Amino acid sequence: MKLFLGIDGGATKTLAAIIDEKLNVLGVGKAGPSNYHIVGLEKAIENIKNSIIAASDRAKINPVFDSACIALAAINSKVDYARLLKRIVALNFFVKLKLVHDGEAALNSIMLKNKGIIVILGTGSLVAAYDNNGNYIRAGNWGHIIGDEGSAYKIAIRALNYIMKIYDGRLGFSPIVDEIIRFLKIKDLSEISTIIYTDLKNEEIAKLAPTFIQFASKDNFLFKIIKEEAEEIVNAIKAVYSKVNYKNIYLTGGLTRSKKTKLYIDLIKEGVKRSLPECKVKVAEVHPVIGSIVIALKEENVEISHKEYVRMTKELNILLRQIH
Repeated sequence: MKLFLGIDGGATKTLAAIIDEKLNVLGVGKAGPSNYHIVGLEKAIENIKNSIIAASDRAKINPVFDSACIALAAINSKVDYARLLKRIVALNFFVKLKLVHDGEAALNSIMLKNKGIIVILGTGSLVAAYDNNGNYIRAGNWGHIIGDEGSAYKIAIRALNYIMKIYDGRLGFSPIVDEIIRFLKIKDLSEISTIIYTDLKNEEIAKLAPTFIQFASKDNFLFKIIKEEAEEIVNAIKAVYSKVNYKNIYLTGGLTRSKKTKLYIDLIKEGVKRSLPECKVKVAEVHPVIGSIVIALKEENVEISHKEYVRMTKELNILLRQIH
């Protein structure tokens, strides 16, 4: 029996999924983040390994895979690729291995023919597509220090900066301050710096974004921040669109899955409609780990029909919800 492995790893978590040659879903596993720019190389490799072991244990199989695709954030250069590939190969789980940027998994999770633009709105952010020659085109996703505009992390950091300016008197008082204090369960705004620098990791800071987006309807300055971040995403979409001219745009990631973030998603849709009226924006329902599976299958020349893809997607989504 041939075994196939797909992994999607980012700044929040690492998910692994295993299927057999008949496209039966055998098991899924979850571990911590594997963006090595954030957690370091050793921790990233450890979490990749742990996700594989967790999925293999659930599948009750020995973790040796005929074809595997590992899709990771932070593959921004040949240096990143070489560092990660060397350490991942050394895990000795794979007969054949494909290492790709996480945007490629997201693309393959939505479109078997890859004709569209994917927009990832998670802890980080990315806009990507394949052109007609199969070249991978991307904008953004350069990390939380020099990039990731429009991401949950960037929104949260800018909003927290705004709150601290209110606290020390650089900006006038806003009624949302009291709501932030209640939400963070703190006694005083000065405690925010302690929480951010000592208690919370990047992915935990990013989880504050939906609440700030929800509060934006009550505060003009916060609304301005949210609108500016939405415009950054629209600009990235325009940059990729100029190279591929695909009219279907798919939004995915954590910021698309919360009722609190409707304002932000609407601002992105409005921006696209204004700048690229010929395009259609949809929210994607599937998880990028499915795209990693599709890539692993392609590496072994395994054809997958639309019907099989839909069935496999449903099975995977059920199992993934159980471990989230």
